[in-house]
Amino acid sequence: MLAYFEAMLKEPDVTLFLHGACHVFALALQERFGYPIIVLCSLQAAHQPNATHVYCRFGATGSVDVVGIAPEQIALTELGWSGSHFRPIEVLPKGIEGYQSMIGGDGLYAHPAFLRATRARAQARITEYRDYYSGRNLIAIPGASRTQRASPREIEQVFE
Repeated sequence: MLAYFEAMLKEPDVTLFLHGACHVFALALQERFGYPIIVLCSLQAAHQPNATHVYCRFGATGSVDVVGIAPEQIALTELGWSGSHFRPIEVLPKGIEGYQSMIGGDGLYAHPAFLRATRARAQARITEYRDYYSGRNLIAIPGASRTQRASPREIEQVFE
């Protein structure tokens, strides 16, 4: 497995499942609750098909990701992925495969060891915060934010 993705596995859950393993989390949510899966595609990407982010739809205008449930447009704006340059596309779970790659930086990472490790973490987080993902608590999980990112120093350490 690439060193970059091994380092990603050391990230906190929110960072990992917003920036690198969002597809794994969306698949786990879909499996547990039956939510539709949404692939957010950039219309400016050089390679098609592409995936900027993967999350689940909650109701008609909501979204659910590792942070919890929020209005879809607010969640995408918080992530910096809103506007006419992006298009949400509903896919079946198998449809994720068309966006996957075994090469870092070129699609949704699909190395089997990475998928196994992140799937186990996603399932554990969903179990721990079930009420937030099921819709029983319609707020973000305390302490979680879509603006959480790795610090510049953490990013530098990945490449050292």
